Amino acid sequence: KMINVSADALAAAEANQQRKLQAKRESFGESWEQCLRLAAEIDGDAETAADSGAEVVWRDTEARSLAAVVDAVTKLAGSGVPVQELLQLVPGMTQQQIRGIKTAMRGGSVAALVDKLTASPVREVPAPPDGSVTDGAGGS
Repeated sequence: KMINVSADALAAAEANQQRKLQAKRESFGESWEQCLRLAAEIDGDAETAADSGAEVVWRDTEARSLAAVVDAVTKLAGSGVPVQELLQLVPGMTQQQIRGIKTAMRGGSVAALVDKLTASPVREVPAPPDGSVTDGAGGS
């Protein structure tokens, strides 16, 4: 029995099981992709039947600490990977939620704000020599 173990300890304990699951996911995923292309061909949809770009996406069942995931996503975003592509790495995020966030980001408001915040360095505003406080518009 395992009681009160950290996410890292749980992940280490489940490593062997996760390797077996990954092998099954790869095998079953390819099989389902072929099955769906065959169904499209039977249905008379030649375009979909010839499309090998479809991919079966399995839910992540690995135990990870949220802090480790956030750290990894933050580092990737800082190295230039688009935030939209990192959403699938967040545990518990469904395809519908990811699609909704991507749609909102394409709207421009969220993406523009994030780009603006990450592009401009934070500047220190020096205090006036006389100790007065200004509102930045020339008044005090």
